[in-house]
Amino acid sequence: MCLQQVATRRSRLEKEVEEKLRPSAAAFERDARAKLEREAEDRVRSTLHEVEKTLQEKLEKEVESKVRLTLPDVERRLRAELEEQARSRVSADGGRLEREAQDSLQKEAEEKTRRMLPEMEREARAKLAKQAEEAAASALPELERQAREKLVVEDKVRATAAASIEKEIRDRLRKEAEERIKAELPEIERQAREHFMTQCPPPPAPMTPVAPVEPPVAVPSLQADAAQADRLAQLQQVDREHQAPAPASTADADSAFETQRAKGEETIMTGIGPILTRCVRSMPYPAEELLRQIESDFERRRDEKTQQLALEMERRSRVDAERQAFIEDHAPNVAEMS
Repeated sequence: MCLQQVATRRSRLEKEVEEKLRPSAAAFERDARAKLEREAEDRVRSTLHEVEKTLQEKLEKEVESKVRLTLPDVERRLRAELEEQARSRVSADGGRLEREAQDSLQKEAEEKTRRMLPEMEREARAKLAKQAEEAAASALPELERQAREKLVVEDKVRATAAASIEKEIRDRLRKEAEERIKAELPEIERQAREHFMTQCPPPPAPMTPVAPVEPPVAVPSLQADAAQADRLAQLQQVDREHQAPAPASTADADSAFETQRAKGEETIMTGIGPILTRCVRSMPYPAEELLRQIESDFERRRDEKTQQLALEMERRSRVDAERQAFIEDHAPNVAEMS
């Protein structure tokens, strides 16, 4: 039955070939022979069944013997069929072989990577540790320089703050003393005048001299009272100068103020020193107690500022130590990230 079908098909193909492919028989025969020979060799190498091989060889021989008169259509059909068959078999076998090769290569790569992983990890850790050490060694001089600069700046700030605090305290104490003296100055002047009037009463009414009047003998107490009167006059002159109208320009006002202040300080220091000494003793509280209070206030404020500065410096040193420890702890991570 199969042979009859083959014979029928062959006769039909022969008729079609004879009808359609008569021109250019010799050239096509050579080309077809060469191509069919190559295809026959390919088919022989392939793994087809014996029956298919036998049928294909018979068909090829018959086609070769009869296609010498040219049958391009038959050749194209046969070639397409053979190519399709070969492609289907090669694609099926090739896909399977490719998958098997990929699986085997992947397994080998995984095994090799698994064997090399500890060594690679050790090398990476050693490399990172070396990089961290190099980064820390390179950054150490800069960190040391920054720390030294910071310490120098802190020392300067501490010295400047102590000087400014001391100056502020001295200025405040001097201002308070000046305000107290200025507030108590009228009372001091009044007491000095009363003291002067009690020690120097008004002279009696003039009488007709009977004998030539001798010049009065200078008594030390009267001379002291006269000196006190002169100093009081100087003090009143200073008060009048302080109450003078203000100058027109700012520069003149500043110069006049400085002149009056210097003049007033000189007068106070040289003129009313003894009077202040006597009058301060008659105050409700002694001057020594006032000085002790001022000194104790100054010492207390200075101790408070010193304690505040010490606490601030201790806090800054603690923060710097924590920052340095943080930098040392995270230096490997920073080097690894860089």
